[in-house]
Amino acid sequence: MCQVVEVDEEVVRVFCGPSATALLTPEGSLLVAGRNRGNMLGLDEGESKVKQGEVFLRVLEEVGEVQEVSLGEESMALLTR
Repeated sequence: MCQVVEVDEEVVRVFCGPSATALLTPEGSLLVAGRNRGNMLGLDEGESKVKQGEVFLRVLEEVGEVQEVSLGEESMALLTR
């Protein structure tokens, strides 16, 4: 099932995994939505808050400028600058 979600930022790349989606902005910021089990998305939010994919949340800025993202079933890996 597809769901339309509005994002208030410009998005240059979309990364999809089996349980999460990540959006990359031109500045290298990362917005994520999906299953946050075990905090796999790097959010300090509970799983229920993001699992529906209705809202994209920004990953903490401390990760640096994101270049690439790989989303697994229960993990996320980032390549940063």
